[in-house]
Amino acid sequence: MGAALGLIAIIGWWWLRTNDAAAAMQGEWLNLWSTPTPAVPAPPELAASLSIEYGTYQSLIPSKDFLTQLQAARVVCIGEAHYEPRDMQTAFELARVLAKQHPVALAVERLSHAMQPQLDSLPTLPVDEARLAVLKTLLQNDDYQRVWGARPKDRSGYPTNTPSQPVFEAMVAWAAQNRVPLIGLDVTWAERGRGLGEDAAYRTALWLDGLHTFQASQHGAMPQIVLVAGISHCTDVPDTIAMRLKADPTFQSVVSIGQRDAMYGYLASAKVASLAKIYGIADVIVRQPQRAVVSSKGVAEFPMPPNYWIAVHTPDTWE
Repeated sequence: MGAALGLIAIIGWWWLRTNDAAAAMQGEWLNLWSTPTPAVPAPPELAASLSIEYGTYQSLIPSKDFLTQLQAARVVCIGEAHYEPRDMQTAFELARVLAKQHPVALAVERLSHAMQPQLDSLPTLPVDEARLAVLKTLLQNDDYQRVWGARPKDRSGYPTNTPSQPVFEAMVAWAAQNRVPLIGLDVTWAERGRGLGEDAAYRTALWLDGLHTFQASQHGAMPQIVLVAGISHCTDVPDTIAMRLKADPTFQSVVSIGQRDAMYGYLASAKVASLAKIYGIADVIVRQPQRAVVSSKGVAEFPMPPNYWIAVHTPDTWE
């Protein structure tokens, strides 16, 4: 079933070159999205904790159905908490799972758009050593190190990105080795100096332009785009990149994903995790949650969460 859906998605992307075909493909996607999937039965105590954490949600979805629906999407936006390595591990795992079904491109928040010429050169280099050498040079660039490397710390002195940095660098190294196109989305260090790093509208427009440029360069090949960024970019709040992509006719089918309370330390999220373990439930994936919460030292609540919220998952168990 998964392979068949992957084939349908690839054929559909080819059809998108005409307006009539685009409309037909959009209809097929809406049918797929509205097709009921079997709900995962939750014990009453777990269901109560999920309701506290996520409000009214549509259902829990089995991981197999979740992965099948991702295979049919044109863009998969995966949100992650920068300080949480498990989130990045899950994003990396999903990229690998999807790449086994059909060609993918990896768009990442942590590499700047100014790196794009070098990123575009990676698939053309003949050997792994050459590709990894270019990538290593890019990862020493100020655009990366000053923002996403080991140096940035929050007000308490906690290294905000360091915990997930090794997994992120392993993910982009995997992409380089396997000739998976990389798309850099972030503003440059110089742009941050002009205040543009905190200009959400500017960043979203920049990201969208980068994705359009990539798509136009493919000449009909149309790999699936896996976009990995902070969770706030992947919510259904207006003007996030996820919502802009969903409203853009160029990108016919977009799925957004958020991930667990990062440290299982906020109210019901800790109970959800412990109850899932007690009941032997490996994955708890909430479909269409009403709200979601991520916390570390503080709390960030997302009143308009992504399409799916991964409440419980042990990374590297879906392959």
